[in-house]
Amino acid sequence: MQMSFSKLAYGVGASIAIMALSAPAQADVPAGTVVTDIRFDGLKRLTPDSLYAILPMTVGDVLDDATLAQSIETLYATGDFANIQANVEGGQVRYSVIERPIIAEINFEGNKLIPEEGLRDGLEFGGLAVGDVLKQSTLQNVANELQQQYISQGYYNSDIEVDQTLLDGNRVKLDFRFIEGDVAKVVDINIIGNQYFSDEDIKDVFAVKEKSWTRLLSKSDRYAK
Repeated sequence: MQMSFSKLAYGVGASIAIMALSAPAQADVPAGTVVTDIRFDGLKRLTPDSLYAILPMTVGDVLDDATLAQSIETLYATGDFANIQANVEGGQVRYSVIERPIIAEINFEGNKLIPEEGLRDGLEFGGLAVGDVLKQSTLQNVANELQQQYISQGYYNSDIEVDQTLLDGNRVKLDFRFIEGDVAKVVDINIIGNQYFSDEDIKDVFAVKEKSWTRLLSKSDRYAK
């Protein structure tokens, strides 16, 4: 499985599997600091007013390191941010943030085994739908699950590529490309050590059958671990 990033403003190259989130970063708060102003840098679709209400402090409160750390954790918990840093200058608290983009479009190419409707339902159940905030960990988990679905059907040489293209307005387009390959098939079954039963009697009870022209429409000769 491969993920590539195109036109993403995160300073990362193509063909990486997952974007690691930076650990909460904050400056030390001088003792007795009183909050006089709270500002956000880097907001694109969110507004400061929508975030003030969830912060554990407001203008006029005495600020300490624990409260500042709690405010960063609270902002991360919204799921809207890929990175947050906090600075305190005098009484001004300034958050520098990188918002996660909103999924604007999802496209599929090369999927024959799984119909598009089933893919969209599965992605929506997994947290990937148009209008959702894109989390790289969610995308990674969904792509891994899709890969396992192919493997469970005997498509061991299948591959799934996901291209992400950042659009205007901090939106992102996801393009899933499926390279399904050929299903693994059993071409021969060798039985060794049988004394009381013939090879054919034993083969008749196997769930996996040898390849046969009479089974072209059957899946009984497909192999999955």
